[in-house]
Amino acid sequence: CPKLTFISDNLHNLVELNCFYCPITTIPNLTSLQTLNCSHCPMLTFIPNLVRLRSLNCSDCPMLVAIPGELYNLIYLYCAGCSMVTFIPNLIHLQKLYCSYCPMLTIISNLANLQWLNCFCCPIFHSNICCVICACHSCWQTC
Repeated sequence: CPKLTFISDNLHNLVELNCFYCPITTIPNLTSLQTLNCSHCPMLTFIPNLVRLRSLNCSDCPMLVAIPGELYNLIYLYCAGCSMVTFIPNLIHLQKLYCSYCPMLTIISNLANLQWLNCFCCPIFHSNICCVICACHSCWQTC
């Protein structure tokens, strides 16, 4: 949808939004949204705190500067290639995190329930690493 530049905030019952490859700059505060795929949106700078959101794919959004910190129900985050993101906030229910190729990422907060992590080419680990954290959190495996 290369011509979509605006998404209405009147979509109160919307639970899933796929707006990838769009020139939008912001996502409206859609209170019922549970799944958001806004990947490959080159102008996207802002995602609000969508409190019901469970899955967020904001990969390859080079102008996005932050992952919202109040995504309390988020279990899946794919933010690979977000070159301006500097930290992953405290997302206590997050189980899967894909943050590869985020060169400015320097802080990952408490992710107590994380089961899977892919952080290839992220400076936070000072190496090229892909990790799988098993459900018991006691074993690490390098890909």
